[in-house]
Amino acid sequence: MRRIFYQTMTDKKHMNKPAFVSTCVGLSLSCFATLFQVTAQASTPLERPAALAADIEFWRRVYGEITTSQGFIHDSARLDIIYATVNLSKGNDRSRYSSAVAADEQYVAALRAVAGGKREGLSSAEQRVVNLWGPDLNKAVLLAASERVRFQLGQSDRFREGIIRSGAWEAYVKKAIADADLPTEIAALPHVESSYNPAAYSKVGAAGMWQFMQSTGKRFMRIDNVMDERLDPYHSTRSAILLLKQNYQVTQSWPLAITAYNHGASGMRRAIAELGTDDITTIVREYKGRTFGFASRNFYVSFLAAVEVADKAEYYFGKLSRDPPDMSAVVKMPSYIDSRTLIEALGVSETYLARMNPSLSAVVWRGSKHIPQGFDLRLPTTVDDPTVFLASVPASAWRAEQIPDLFHIVQKGETLSAIAPRYGARVSDLIAINSLTSRAFIRTGQKLILPAGVAASAGPAVNQGIYPAQADAGVASVAEPGGAASVGVLVSAPTTQTATASADVSEVEAQVEVEMAVVDAQSSQSDFASDRLDQPRLLADPNDYSVAKDQTIRIQEGETIGHYADWLGIRASDIRRVNAMRNQSGVRVGRRLKLEFTKATPGEFEAARILFHQSMQEQFFAQHLIVGTAEHLVRSGESIWVLAERRYEVPVWLLRQYNPDLDLENVKPDTRVIIPVLSTVIS
Repeated sequence: MRRIFYQTMTDKKHMNKPAFVSTCVGLSLSCFATLFQVTAQASTPLERPAALAADIEFWRRVYGEITTSQGFIHDSARLDIIYATVNLSKGNDRSRYSSAVAADEQYVAALRAVAGGKREGLSSAEQRVVNLWGPDLNKAVLLAASERVRFQLGQSDRFREGIIRSGAWEAYVKKAIADADLPTEIAALPHVESSYNPAAYSKVGAAGMWQFMQSTGKRFMRIDNVMDERLDPYHSTRSAILLLKQNYQVTQSWPLAITAYNHGASGMRRAIAELGTDDITTIVREYKGRTFGFASRNFYVSFLAAVEVADKAEYYFGKLSRDPPDMSAVVKMPSYIDSRTLIEALGVSETYLARMNPSLSAVVWRGSKHIPQGFDLRLPTTVDDPTVFLASVPASAWRAEQIPDLFHIVQKGETLSAIAPRYGARVSDLIAINSLTSRAFIRTGQKLILPAGVAASAGPAVNQGIYPAQADAGVASVAEPGGAASVGVLVSAPTTQTATASADVSEVEAQVEVEMAVVDAQSSQSDFASDRLDQPRLLADPNDYSVAKDQTIRIQEGETIGHYADWLGIRASDIRRVNAMRNQSGVRVGRRLKLEFTKATPGEFEAARILFHQSMQEQFFAQHLIVGTAEHLVRSGESIWVLAERRYEVPVWLLRQYNPDLDLENVKPDTRVIIPVLSTVIS
């Protein structure tokens, strides 16, 4: 079946900016830089392979020449083949999409006609095909090309908006990158990810200027019902640097480290192992990984194009007046405090203070949670001295503890619209505090956090807790307010702070499937985030959880024969038999193990395996954050296991992620070991 790839006409993540935009900075820049004791060799300028020049040129034109009212009809594998520049029809998203599809189909038909031998009475589209593919018109080549016709929406107007917006944050971003000794060009990455929009959301759950998914962001930032630090341009910048630094430590290549920002470090390690090279051109051209689609293949070249356009912004967009740099003051909260108390003490509006501190969730501004202890509150420059401000707050206003969470355990058949009134809450409150979307699905047994102040006597399903349970993915029933219940699977729920149901519905309805092969484009600049729907949700984990072609796996930390048997639906003795293992013998981390797939597919096994590790890692990162790295040179007689668990208090599985090629059971003296530096999350 022919597949037509297209770029979504609308990009809601640049819209729906919350009224309560916020900020939280956990570590000072100087502290952050100090923690980077391990430096990567930042090559400047970054490698720009001549063989990828046509690909870079394609994205330069997307970013610098054509707007969101236009698009290219092109070959998805040969970016030098651009069939036409399409001017989209005016009107709603559906009509704009239809005009793109019509142009798309025209060139599919033209390719097939020329492949069939047509040479006379050519239409303009058919003549264009002949001109582009040259006189040697191979039938097989043209038929294959007819399967690769793709539409790419222009981005120059959005890129221009991002250049203007970047004035507020770019100086900080560049300094943080320089202090961490990363390539200076990385400052252009937010142009690709979000058009430098700190409030950007994607439908798959990526958020903020650097577009972190929750599972990755939780390693470096606090993301829960009180705060989402992905929305803080300062903290998310530091976290992006940490992630990129880890990607480089794992891949030892900046082109691959940057590609891993989209595809994951584990995916790039698989590419290196499969092709036997870390050459970015070879990987882009030849790697056929299951999730290494158009977005991942083009991430590095599009990034290089963004660097060029950003560096020559006035050439592409004319004279620009950038937003002024953010000059807000910062004061660390010595204890917990109600937001209303601060608003009264400052004499500013709630909306104004919320916009300066976008990481604080709606429940904080509603009074259901306190502003956390240790939070770096950003204040307007009209506040002369933050210390004087703190002294003006009555001592009785400070609290020693956070308002505790109350939970409701979802029963069979319950919906959000039925649960909310039982506790005198609004559906929107439940959506916000549980990091759901208005069209998310809850499931039986799920633990829902309730707003503070609800009746604790509502029933035995209510329990007190300290830390929230994140919304689980699974099958469940949910009803919109006033609507009927439905059943579905929640793939990924963004941490939204307000309900945006109407926007979500209109966007979904505007997307029409083309022969059941729609690629859902999520990113601001191209459809880069679309790959994230298909990838394992452990992009920051470089370990390989896939099944090899010979049906073997590499054993990872925390796994047992019993786990494999459960995931495969077979007996542990069957696995031992296939591997000629003695009864009761254990497995060794790093070794390969043969599996039998008689009752489960490799994909089903991988999904269960990834879910196991994701759950383990999420539990750990609910209590800890990675704030930097250190280096340890192994001395004679030292055990990595003892170093990890006693000296550095780092779980061995996390240590392995920063040192994936290290044999932890046979480490020689003077071996360099990267140690992740951890901080404890304060509720």
